[in-house]
Amino acid sequence: MSTELIISLLGALTTITSGVMGWMFGKKRQNAEIASLQLDYIRKLDDYYVEKIESLMEQDRIREAELTRIKYVLKSLVNTLCIKKDCNIRIGFNPMEIDQILQGTIPIKDLENEVTH
Repeated sequence: MSTELIISLLGALTTITSGVMGWMFGKKRQNAEIASLQLDYIRKLDDYYVEKIESLMEQDRIREAELTRIKYVLKSLVNTLCIKKDCNIRIGFNPMEIDQILQGTIPIKDLENEVTH
């Protein structure tokens, strides 16, 4: 065999070997980078959902307090008002007064003082 042919074969063999080894190590590196990106994505998604859940829990606490206040107002109104249609001391509220009662701008005690049985 001639020297040129041997050098060409060694060059081709070296090129193929380095290409295969580069692909193998590159694949491992690529897989590691993909795993890292996936982990970052999962962390960001987890943070997003934790924040969303905390926000919903806060809204739930606010609504629960509001519902408790509404229940208290309704209990007070039922206990202090005559609810029979033919009752002569029955009083009604217009929508603006009901809103003020539910918002707490008209105290329940003021309503209780107005109604006498």
